Amino acid sequence: MDLLYETPSEQVVSGIYCPVCDEEEQQGSFLWYKNFSLIPNQESAPVLRIRNSSKQSEGIYTCVCTWEHHGIKHNSSGYRNIIIEEQTIISSPKFSLPINNSVVFTDVGSEVILNCSVYFGQSVCAVCSIRWEKNGISLRGVDGYKQKNREIDGSLQSLLNITEVSESDLRSEFRCKAKDSYEVIFVSVTLKSRESVLSVIVVCVCTFLVLLLLAGGLKWFALDLVLFSRQIFVKLYRKEDGKLYDAYVIYQRNNLDEATSKTVCDFVNGSLLTVLESYYGFKLFIHGRDDLPGEDCMNLIETEIQLSRRLIIVLTPGASTDKSSDSPEAYDLQVGLHQALVQGETGVILIQLGQMQDYTHLPLGLQHLLCKNSPLLWRDGESSPNSRFWKRVRYQMPVVSSFQRSSRRGSLKASFQCQGLFV
Repeated sequence: MDLLYETPSEQVVSGIYCPVCDEEEQQGSFLWYKNFSLIPNQESAPVLRIRNSSKQSEGIYTCVCTWEHHGIKHNSSGYRNIIIEEQTIISSPKFSLPINNSVVFTDVGSEVILNCSVYFGQSVCAVCSIRWEKNGISLRGVDGYKQKNREIDGSLQSLLNITEVSESDLRSEFRCKAKDSYEVIFVSVTLKSRESVLSVIVVCVCTFLVLLLLAGGLKWFALDLVLFSRQIFVKLYRKEDGKLYDAYVIYQRNNLDEATSKTVCDFVNGSLLTVLESYYGFKLFIHGRDDLPGEDCMNLIETEIQLSRRLIIVLTPGASTDKSSDSPEAYDLQVGLHQALVQGETGVILIQLGQMQDYTHLPLGLQHLLCKNSPLLWRDGESSPNSRFWKRVRYQMPVVSSFQRSSRRGSLKASFQCQGLFV
């Protein structure tokens, strides 16, 4: 008795039951064959166990049952055709197209095609589907909307053809909805008229111009903002450093023509003192005013420079330079450059009076400072304390000293006993 029993396709098979010889009614022995070849090392059992079933386990399995009835042996055989399906890897749907909350620009009355592509895994499950909706209502079978679906390499693609875009479409939300065995997800697409692109461009241009103006204004008023904030915060938390002067002024008074000498004198004893000391409250050391007759010139220079937070070096055009290190006129400049370049303890503010063709006639240390920092150019008429020039000078100056002015070093106008060289 030969019978072929069909077995549904399965992904995993653990055992095959013999279709003949009920073990409870018929006692017998069992032999199993695969594709009509005897399976080696098998047990005589009505169930053939299969471990780690795979595509190679497919085939026709024959069960031969030998049983005895009234002393006569009988053979019954049955066949099962086993088919192993490929295992489906389940993964959440992933949208390739479109991007969620994307915008498609079009015109009223024109045709537009929306593309939706969803990846479901290596193979698309039987219940997987995608569809288009408008404001939550399916567009399947709706006039003016055509959907075309197709499957490509584990992905489902749906093309929505809107034959004629209406005003209602521009105010609606289109959704591509994907569904598998476990969840339903969607992405949204909106249509906008191309005319609205112009307004977007205008807004972007205006925003750019506003930002440009703000950046320009910030750059122009950055110096004022820094000076204002420094007066509030830096002065509030400043600790005294033991310095007596905010700046030590170095300038040349010898070997100058009459016009240049008058310009230097007017600037140092006029604008510089009026703006920095009288108006802003800085404390400066100036030879002839702050030194006393008979004081040791060399010791005085070293001491006062060490007690100063900044060096103000005034550059004058057409000045000759005495480069001798023993020259009293050169000593304050030499000490000042040593403090600034070698010890790095004192900041230097370079102020230039008038135009200069080059700086080759100046000491090398001063030329080095000019290479690192451009001098502040002073022009006649910049006497206003709020001018750009004086703001830049204040920016390089320290916070106004809190020390009381010494009455001993009041306002001496005597002739200079110790002169500082300046070129």
